[in-house]
Formats: sequence, structure tokens, C-alpha cells
Amino acid sequence: MVKQGQKKEDSIHLNVYGEISSYPFKEHWTKVIGLRMHYVDEGPKEGPVILLLHGVPSWSYIYRNIIPALVNNGFRVIAPDMIGFGKSEKLVLASQHSYTYHIGWLSTFINNLDLNQIVLFGQDWGAILGMHLAVRVPDRIRGLILSNGVILTGEEKLPLIFYIWKWYTRFSPRLPVGRLIDFGCKRKLTKTERDAYEAPFLTKWKKSAIRALPSLVPTRPNHPTAHLAWEAWEKLVHWEKPVLTLFSDGDPITRNAEKMILQRIPGASAQSHKKLIGGHFIQEDAPEEIVEQIIKFTKSIKQ
Repeated sequence: MVKQGQKKEDSIHLNVYGEISSYPFKEHWTKVIGLRMHYVDEGPKEGPVILLLHGVPSWSYIYRNIIPALVNNGFRVIAPDMIGFGKSEKLVLASQHSYTYHIGWLSTFINNLDLNQIVLFGQDWGAILGMHLAVRVPDRIRGLILSNGVILTGEEKLPLIFYIWKWYTRFSPRLPVGRLIDFGCKRKLTKTERDAYEAPFLTKWKKSAIRALPSLVPTRPNHPTAHLAWEAWEKLVHWEKPVLTLFSDGDPITRNAEKMILQRIPGASAQSHKKLIGGHFIQEDAPEEIVEQIIKFTKSIKQ
């Protein structure tokens, strides 16, 4: 599957990654349906599993300030780079990315590592795909923490800025990843941080996933991916395992979107949902608060 137009990573970029002193984590790799997926795996193997899923256009680097704190509290922390992002294998064409492929790649990843009793934290596309994983591999997940992302069906009214983002990622000749993430944060990123975000995407063909995923979000009821959203929601409305929302107060795209989760998913009731201060990439603006909420939430769930 997905072989045409495939390329291997340039070895020169490994040197770029190696210079990121704030991202000192050991590399781990697994094959997902024939593609190499990179992931961070830190902490005791017998510890409670925290799975951290990033969004677009970031990669596991976004969790560099969260992973050590969770490990210090006894958790096994796993943060994969989605296919097309970070150190994971890149695909040349945007058409080689689909909703179904990404759900399949991540569910295969979970099965490959034989992860169980997972508490999943997902932001942006990490939240969207995390919700799909909850119904794809429900026996492996015991709780969800969702931030600045939700499954849409195409019937929702979306803000203008989303359509601008969708158009920009699809047609703009330039996609300055570091600056885009900086724009989506409340605090100002340093040049070193911007360069680190840019490191996996130094050539144009490496950005196909960034260009593809925004267009996969349903914006009308007859959108090609809308049926997948409805299929997921048909099961999520019966999901009774704990679900916590940690949306930010300064995200112009997903502001108040957590209401869909609170109103529709039974497991979201009786949880201490929080509104965090920050922008879209809340991991940059409120890492300490995220760590605190993950620990509190995980300890509140019965094994």
C-alpha cells in the first residue's frame, strides 16, 4: 500500500535532528503497513501508558516539555510522529494521505507495540484521530484527553480562518512550518524552536501531509470523509469511558468546539474540564498545566 512516489529520508537531516538539544529522546521505529514510523518511548515499561498525539503541522517535538515531567511521575510516555511528519517516513503526494490511512497507521502502531490501558492525549489532528482510535481499538484505551480538535461531520459552521488555512496549505508555494506554529501560540517561540519544527520539512516534497490533512476535514455534509465522521460519532455517543477536554481560550479555529464532546459523549460527564490559557498549540503555552491534568485524570481512572 502507498508505494508509488515514496522516498527515503535524506541522511543529512539526521544531523539537523541531532542538534536539537531540547529533544534528547532515543529514537524508536516500527513498520506500519510497510512505512517506517518514528516514536518516542520514555519511562518505565511497566508504568501507566500515556500516548501523546500531535497535530498539523507539528511533530513529537511539541511534547518535549511534557514528556520528562510525566516520566518523572512514573508514566511510560509514547509520542509517535504520524506518517508524513517528524522523523517518520514521508510520502511525496498529498493524494497518498487519507483519513482512513492515518487511522489505520495509528491503530497498527498501537497494535505493534501491544499497548493497553492507554490514556490518550491528542491535540488538533491528534484529538481527531484519537477519537477515531477510541472506536477502532476501544479495548486498548481507558481514557481520552482532547485538546483543540474534534471530529466534524460537515454540518457545523466553521470560522473563516479555517477556510483560509485550508486554502493556504493546499495552494501556497511556501509553508514555513516554524513560523506557522509560532503564529498559533500565545507566547513567542525562539528561533531555535522554530528551526526545530522546520527540521523535518526542509524540502518541498516532505510537506505533502501538511498540505493534505486540512482538506480531509468535512466542510459540507456530502464531503468525501463525512461518512467516516458519522460512523465514529455513532459509536462515540455510547462511549462511557472517561473523556476530558483541555481546550484553549485563544484558538480561533476550535473555540467552543468542546461543546460537541461535552453534549454527545457520556464519558465526558462528571469530568473536571478545563479551559487553558493559550493559542492553538497549547502544548507550547501551557505544558505544566497539561502535565498536571494528565496526572490527575489518569489517577482518577480505575484500571
